Amino acid sequence: LLVMEGHPARLENFGFIYPPLPILITSLLNGNVLLAQSIVAALISAALALDIRKAVPSMEQAFPLIIYMTFCFPILFLATQGFDFYLYFFIVVLCIRFLYRHEKKEASLDLFMAGILFGVTFFIHFSSIYLIPMFFILICMIYRNQPQKIMPVSLSFFTPFLVSLLIFSYVNLIFTGEAFGFLKKHKLLFSNSDIDAVLSSGSFMSSLYYMLKYVVWVVPVIVPYLLGFRYHKSVVLVLPFMVLLSLIYANLFYPAIFLCSVFIIHFLLMNDFWGSLKQKTLLAALGISLASAPVMALIST
Repeated sequence: LLVMEGHPARLENFGFIYPPLPILITSLLNGNVLLAQSIVAALISAALALDIRKAVPSMEQAFPLIIYMTFCFPILFLATQGFDFYLYFFIVVLCIRFLYRHEKKEASLDLFMAGILFGVTFFIHFSSIYLIPMFFILICMIYRNQPQKIMPVSLSFFTPFLVSLLIFSYVNLIFTGEAFGFLKKHKLLFSNSDIDAVLSSGSFMSSLYYMLKYVVWVVPVIVPYLLGFRYHKSVVLVLPFMVLLSLIYANLFYPAIFLCSVFIIHFLLMNDFWGSLKQKTLLAALGISLASAPVMALIST
């Protein structure tokens, strides 16, 4: 009765259809969505600002980057309207950052943190389940010079996620009779008015083609990220493409400008190459991104 009472069932909606972590955060704040949004966005933005300050030697150099992060339209939109995506993108990029650091420094804590954070992404956005094969390919690419580490790293990285998935699926099976029903029901609740995105879902090649079209469209906004292909040259640069591809494949994607924020968050967190940038080049890229985002938001469908 507790589970099935109501139309639709209230407890089922709370825990079995919507990803539970954003709802849990809101519930802990007495259901105040605005307060939850403000606190989560403030914590993420503060973490990004502190990391920026740590990555550059002087406040003079850090100031333009902090201003960019604060007023960049896609980030600003997520910070005020979509803390679930903001948190999801932030944690997914942190996963690859810890994996990248583990490959460089071989610190076990980095691999542990990467696995735990990837496990958390499941409770923020169900589409993260489609990242499993993509992350495995990425791990193979990161550790291509150390093939003996691929399987141990993969086991350590995926175990928290798989445990979370199995527990959640078992609870769903008990209460709803369908172990993976939350994937289908969550899609049904997502009303996607973009017919091209709907038709592209469920097919890898169609999703890939649609993603590439979207990325070409948002190129002016993600210019700072694109600098990484010139100065960073690491396989970790493919992560934002993986995240968008998983959303499109799962039919949880809409071609809104704010979704390209995953590229911007990647640029802000994967900042090893900043020291190779000329200040004028960096300022020009930040300026193009800042100026183009509001314009593209206005003309977007």
